[in-house]
Amino acid sequence: MFDGHGGDAASQWLNSNLYQYWAKRKGEGVATEREIVTMFEQADKALLKMLESGADAEGHALTGAGSTASLLWVTQESVVAANVGDSSAVLSRRGAQVMLTTPHRVYGSYAVGASWVGGKVLRL
Repeated sequence: MFDGHGGDAASQWLNSNLYQYWAKRKGEGVATEREIVTMFEQADKALLKMLESGADAEGHALTGAGSTASLLWVTQESVVAANVGDSSAVLSRRGAQVMLTTPHRVYGSYAVGASWVGGKVLRL
């Protein structure tokens, strides 16, 4: 699932292209955390390159566009959930909600938390 902001260019690109980064994976079965992070990092680089070089149909620059993403890999043995941004994956078990992911936000308490560990959040 992709939730775009600044238009739908980033979400459309991810919908069409993110899987190719997963297909490059060499392992079988359940993905490791490192494999998932690598996939997101590689896709992010390619997405940013596309956004920096493009414009929408009205000629507006795409540099302000972006997207959140929630992904699930389901095998016979397990379910692996991953997300970037504030989108979430939720499992319903007998009517109760079970959060499978934790939203990532770069504002509010998340920005304060980043400053505590020596980082900072910039709005570009």
